Amino acid sequence: MLVLHKGTDADRRILALSPHLDDAILSVGGALRNAVLDGARVVIATLFAGEDPVELSPYAAGLHKACGYPGRGFVARRRGEDAMAVTAIGCGVEHATIPEAVYRIGATGPLYTSHASLFAAHSEGADFLDTVGQLIGRLVARFRPTEIWTSDASAGHVDHVIAVTAACRVARETNTPLAMWVDQPYGGKMLLQTAGIRPLPYDLWLCKRRAVVMYRTQMQLLFPNDNLTILMFERLEWDRVPHKVVGESIGSSFD
Repeated sequence: MLVLHKGTDADRRILALSPHLDDAILSVGGALRNAVLDGARVVIATLFAGEDPVELSPYAAGLHKACGYPGRGFVARRRGEDAMAVTAIGCGVEHATIPEAVYRIGATGPLYTSHASLFAAHSEGADFLDTVGQLIGRLVARFRPTEIWTSDASAGHVDHVIAVTAACRVARETNTPLAMWVDQPYGGKMLLQTAGIRPLPYDLWLCKRRAVVMYRTQMQLLFPNDNLTILMFERLEWDRVPHKVVGESIGSSFD
């Protein structure tokens, strides 16, 4: 049983801050399901789930096409997928209205116009970081979590970096324990090279797999013609999940 607080599992409330509409379940869906089975209340809040714009940048349009869903309305479809996947593992669903990076527009046009730009330093300044921090602060005030989980941003995506930076700030301000996960499937090689990894128990893996395949718009992009990858990565979760903490010490196992 994963433990971050000193109360009973019935008192345990986890706010999982997912940068995008799939990150939390792809990365720690099994661990979140385990917490639910142990009696915790879990809410997965996606921070960057706002609508796609009327006019897509060439880069965003290309991503839509690669996923097999050209045109507008793509994010609404993804929110529907996420609601089904999150509900399938027994968690509450929350979708914020800030668009993800590929849709955000600055004074001179789209802010992120290539894959490389998504993994460079973000260019939106302190005001945008404050906006995300205020959003997280409102979620914390509303759900009163005993712990917060989010991405460790080790892959370097700008939305993940912004999310964890803002989450760390709010966690310190509210004295809420914060834990971070390694993003999947991007961090698969990192996990394999790290001590303390073992497969999820079969029942948790099966529940997670059923949830993951509900993200139909993302399958071709994340797992192009590679069913083996999807079978392998889903069983990679930390024996100590999540793996970093700001606040109280963490201990865990699936035993």
